[in-house]
Amino acid sequence: MKELYTSGIIHRDLKPANILINDGVFKIADFGFAKDVDYKSDKLLVSCVGSPMYMDPLILSRKPYGTKCDMWSLGIILYELLYGEVPWPGCRNEQQLLINIFTKPIVFNTVKKNENQ
Repeated sequence: MKELYTSGIIHRDLKPANILINDGVFKIADFGFAKDVDYKSDKLLVSCVGSPMYMDPLILSRKPYGTKCDMWSLGIILYELLYGEVPWPGCRNEQQLLINIFTKPIVFNTVKKNENQ
């Protein structure tokens, strides 16, 4: 992610299917929606691309967005890795997902320690 950011590339479709692991090395795949940007610039993007469940709310809302949109996607992926599901499962469309993002807080359940440790 750091390499992409410092190179001025927004992936715009980060999701588990686009993260490959080989011998403990993580690689990002499928740069079909990637865009070159100047991360120091105030210029924002407006095109709506990506996989809705992992899209930044600004993209879902059809509002201008910048380089931070990939961080949102990465956060959703990390949540899914920790809890085995996305934060808002069962959304049938983008509108319902957007409503849930703004009205239903993300729940971070604690992991119970093994009592034998």
